[in-house]
Amino acid sequence: MTAKLPEISYPVPSNKNGHAFSSVEALLSMLGGESSGLYLVGSQGMWHGGIHITDATIPWCALSTDSEPEKEYCRELYKGEQFIRCMADGEIVAWRVCRDYESAAIEWRGEKLFASTSFVLVKHYIQPADNAESGLTFFTLYMNLAPWAAYGTTGAPGGQKSGRDPALLHQCGRYAGRP
Repeated sequence: MTAKLPEISYPVPSNKNGHAFSSVEALLSMLGGESSGLYLVGSQGMWHGGIHITDATIPWCALSTDSEPEKEYCRELYKGEQFIRCMADGEIVAWRVCRDYESAAIEWRGEKLFASTSFVLVKHYIQPADNAESGLTFFTLYMNLAPWAAYGTTGAPGGQKSGRDPALLHQCGRYAGRP
């Protein structure tokens, strides 16, 4: 059995032109501007195993709907010039795309937040050595993604694939093709 190393990429580009970050430090430095959800320890001093990617630091990946709640919340509507990327080759094992943001706002630090229950769960496998014992299965979760309403029928941002195409869920990874 030969070693299996998936293609690895950062989950977002460093700018609206799609250029990759030069290092993990550069990515974490930019995400340091987020008001919450910092990796490894969140703003309230508790362990946080993920990162928050919002319009505050990565506006070129933000995608707005045309809904009244979002117009009220956002200072400007975002076009989604770049997509969130899957961090490694893998298989989509679960996903949900909600129609629009939840109508009830959540009060957080003096702001109204509208929640999206859209998510994608991806299963990955890596085997750094030739023996199967070196293999590791791990998962990545992408949550609070833009709802269905954010994707137009005329195509996705930047003239890429249609917003209704499940291929948008995995820029780097491979789609398993299962319902």
